Amino acid sequence: MATAEESHVPVAPASAAPAPAGMRVLIVGLDRQFHRMARMLFERRGASVHAIADAADVVEQARRHGTDVVILDTSNAMTASARAIATLRMLAAPVGIVLVSDELDGMAQTLPALPKWGPFDDLFERAASAHARTRESIGAARASA
Repeated sequence: MATAEESHVPVAPASAAPAPAGMRVLIVGLDRQFHRMARMLFERRGASVHAIADAADVVEQARRHGTDVVILDTSNAMTASARAIATLRMLAAPVGIVLVSDELDGMAQTLPALPKWGPFDDLFERAASAHARTRESIGAARASA
């Protein structure tokens, strides 16, 4: 029998689209269950995934792993998340940022966050879209250089 936490775990369908070639994802947040679930679901689609708890380490880890997309859980640390977002936007190489949270009340108007335990396809599509925008901006920068 499923526990309350397991009953709302998103599941990627077997026919789900694969991750864009070489997509590297960094999951940031304190929720280890979310780390495990998101890692498993992204890896099933072919993405390379790393996870960390401390948003203060996000830039170092993003650089170390050549991260394309950061999944940032803002549930427990909005101030640290805001700092992480600002710092990531200053990186030389663009990084897509996808926000997730347990509570979206009021946040949805200020930040485009997804429900952390919402449908995995929504999270995956947002990450794939962020990855595509990142690749486009890199291509545009190289073309203008």
